Amino acid sequence: LALIYLGFAVAWVMAAATAAEVVARRAWGEGSAPVLFLHAVMYGALKVCVYTILAVFALVVLLLCTQCVAYVIALVSGSTSGFKKSTFGAIRPELTAHFFRLLRPAVLGFVVDLAFVLLAVAGLLVEMMSPHVKGSISKGEMVGSVIEDVGIFGMHATVCFLIIPALVLSVWREC
Repeated sequence: LALIYLGFAVAWVMAAATAAEVVARRAWGEGSAPVLFLHAVMYGALKVCVYTILAVFALVVLLLCTQCVAYVIALVSGSTSGFKKSTFGAIRPELTAHFFRLLRPAVLGFVVDLAFVLLAVAGLLVEMMSPHVKGSISKGEMVGSVIEDVGIFGMHATVCFLIIPALVLSVWREC
């Protein structure tokens, strides 16, 4: 459970650093110290997030392997009746429905996030379709990059303030 909360915290830091990096890049320029610092924070948080996901995955695989070994031992000893009731009876339709009910705010957040992803893609298209001017940036490219930045900022702000808190609250309510 602590690994799950650590993963949520690191994902929040990563999304917040990415959103702040977009603002800092607009305010201070591409190679400024705040942008480089936020870039390093974002990639450091990404590494920790990946390691946390791998650790949780390894723990789940270990748990499943121990369940399989316990079932084989029960099968060899001939006492599988109690094991079948406790293991396979744990997955019931009402538990599955309850799990998906908990994720409803996060799903709504992903729908909002999709709108910002589409906005960022529209910004990229505007940027790519505008005529290129040698030695400077055309107005179309400037507008496209602003639309793209608004989409990226909105996407990561939605993750920070809607999706991750909804998931953390649902996990906290369950425990």
